[in-house]
Amino acid sequence: MICGLIGVVALLLAAVTLGSLLWAFWVWAGIALYNRLADRPATRVPQAGLSKCYQVSFMSGLVQVFVGFFLGSSTFIGGALAGLSPIEAALLSQLMGLPLGVLTMAAMLSALLPTSFGRGILVSLCVMLIVFVTLAITMAVLALNAS
Repeated sequence: MICGLIGVVALLLAAVTLGSLLWAFWVWAGIALYNRLADRPATRVPQAGLSKCYQVSFMSGLVQVFVGFFLGSSTFIGGALAGLSPIEAALLSQLMGLPLGVLTMAAMLSALLPTSFGRGILVSLCVMLIVFVTLAITMAVLALNAS
């Protein structure tokens, strides 16, 4: 019993560490993309190192776990009362969580980097663009390999 619990905790810690590291690379790439798109040097965000990007991704993920739990549970309860299926409630919860994720990451970027909240939102949108492109390419490759 204890060995199984230790294994589960170790697996969760490894997943959080590797997930935050992957998001740190995406945050780093989002800052680089934003700086390439910025027209004046005064509007650029300082390019952070990987450790600072890791802090941003870990803290954003930590906040989103608690917000996502509250949002998901309230959406499932409200969806059940409104007559939604569990899949519809899950989709609604995910769609409501996306803007909250952008705002959370923007807040962490403005708190941990010398930048404003507005630039943090733009960097967060660049990160989301990179994540969606990465996921689209991954899904296309998986679909091509399946056929």
